[in-house]
Amino acid sequence: MQAAGFANITGGPLNGIQASGFVNSNKGSVRGIQATGFLNSSRDELLGLQGAGFLNVHKGNVKGIQAAGFANTILGDSTEIQYTVQAAGFNNFAFETGYGLQAAGFLNTAAKSFNGLQVAGFQNTTSFDLNGIQVAGFINTAGGKLRGGQFAGFINISGKASNGLQAAGFMNVSENLNGVQVAPFFNRAKDVNGLQIAFINVANNVNGVSLGFLNLVKNGYKRLEWTYFANGYHGFYFKTGTRWFYNIFHYEKRNNDLQGIGYGLGFAPVKTKQWSLNIEGIGIRILEDLITEGPFAGIETLAQARADIAVKLFWRVEAFAGVDYNWFISERYDRDTPHIDNRLIPVDARTRDYDFLHTSEWLGIHMGIRLGK
Repeated sequence: MQAAGFANITGGPLNGIQASGFVNSNKGSVRGIQATGFLNSSRDELLGLQGAGFLNVHKGNVKGIQAAGFANTILGDSTEIQYTVQAAGFNNFAFETGYGLQAAGFLNTAAKSFNGLQVAGFQNTTSFDLNGIQVAGFINTAGGKLRGGQFAGFINISGKASNGLQAAGFMNVSENLNGVQVAPFFNRAKDVNGLQIAFINVANNVNGVSLGFLNLVKNGYKRLEWTYFANGYHGFYFKTGTRWFYNIFHYEKRNNDLQGIGYGLGFAPVKTKQWSLNIEGIGIRILEDLITEGPFAGIETLAQARADIAVKLFWRVEAFAGVDYNWFISERYDRDTPHIDNRLIPVDARTRDYDFLHTSEWLGIHMGIRLGK
């Protein structure tokens, strides 16, 4: 045992305990404990514990624990895998491939592969493969493959395939995905085998489902469509995503007086080279403010559920026809002067009037032409 008020310095290996008020320095291996108020330094092999008020530095193999108020550092080339627990108020750094735990108030860095758990207030970085979990307040990065999970307040990045879960407060990015990406705004992966959930999802290929307001899949489901309805309306549609979940952006018009914009979702449960079945739901805002006063001022909305069968004609052109259920909600002036827009609603529609509201529902048919791959 070495005990000093200021410093302990040893030229060879230590088997036991070093305790000092300021610094411990050991030029050989440590099998035991180094405890100091400021700095611990050792090399070759650490089997045991380094505890410092500010900084721990070891160059060589580590099988043990580093705990510091500011930073822990493991340097140097090693032929052995590290088995380490690093806990620091600010930063942890490990040069060699390791197993264990890194926990820091700001930053954890593994210069090669890491197997275990990284927890940081701001950022976790693994330069090569990560087999385990990263949890950070802002960003996680894995330069190689991810096998496990990344959880970040803002962004997760995996340089190669992600096999597991990426969950972030803003966005996730991965070369390929075998698992799940969840973020409020954006997910990106080239080949997806699993699930993406975000406001915007981008991929090259999806073997699974992308769930979002906008799903852009390079080799996925894309359609441009013109549809004519039995009540005289005709509409244009852009559809993007996968056959199991696609987004619908819609514009429709009748003569020169009524038009509408809409958004919807759909899927194609049956799809062959010659024909397909599509089931869709769309909400459409009619662009005409016929009423400007009252609690329901400005409400002119059509909700539509539709199913159709498409047959391939040639190249990427399809003809389709189907049925649609329509539910229209509109404002009205008062009970004595109901507002019923006969330009949109068929005469045989089922209608209901309320104090300031009118609803109609009817069944219809539609047909059209669809272009896509």
